[in-house]
Amino acid sequence: MASPLVAAEAPDLNLEGFLGEKLEDGWAQGRIRRTAQLSELPYTMSDALVGQLYGAVMNNWDHHFRPLVFSKRKHQELLIAVHEQNNLDPSFSALAKENGGGGTLFLWVTELAGHPFTSDTMSGELIFHDDIPVMVDGTSEPYRVEMSLGASLYDGEGQLAFHYEDAYQAVLSESQNTRNVAKELARELVQDLSLIWPQPGQEHKERLVHHHP
Repeated sequence: MASPLVAAEAPDLNLEGFLGEKLEDGWAQGRIRRTAQLSELPYTMSDALVGQLYGAVMNNWDHHFRPLVFSKRKHQELLIAVHEQNNLDPSFSALAKENGGGGTLFLWVTELAGHPFTSDTMSGELIFHDDIPVMVDGTSEPYRVEMSLGASLYDGEGQLAFHYEDAYQAVLSESQNTRNVAKELARELVQDLSLIWPQPGQEHKERLVHHHP
């Protein structure tokens, strides 16, 4: 699979404790590891997206996704279009038409942030995120993840089927690792896309769809 279009700034590395103190080396290493996992999340989520799409909106679909690799120049052009939100539709449409086939699904990220709960909550406290208990401590080092995602589907003629953007949240921790969070975010995105995905019998779904994570 091609890489998603990540136009978000790199996540900040927070090395301050609950009282604003500098973290000890062992604790700081946990924050560094979480920040690295956060940076990997869009790509892991993109990999998980295909399986979620097959399960939710394409379970009766006879075709398959295939990767399409951007050239470095085209990738940079698309990143600029996503970042500036300028000429996004013409850029995607032209590439989808050039690519042909059944259509092209684009995925992009405009915001990616992570907040360590231990920076503003005392270690040992139990909090809840979406009704799920989260233990706050240096071992688990839970992070609240915020990601703004966009997705557009075009047919082989470059016609827009849908354009969708929304913000999603999750918790990244020792037990809820990158892969699990990626699957959770992909599942939530697909739940939303399933409401607008072309229905059976429509041209978009009968032909091959290219996945541009």
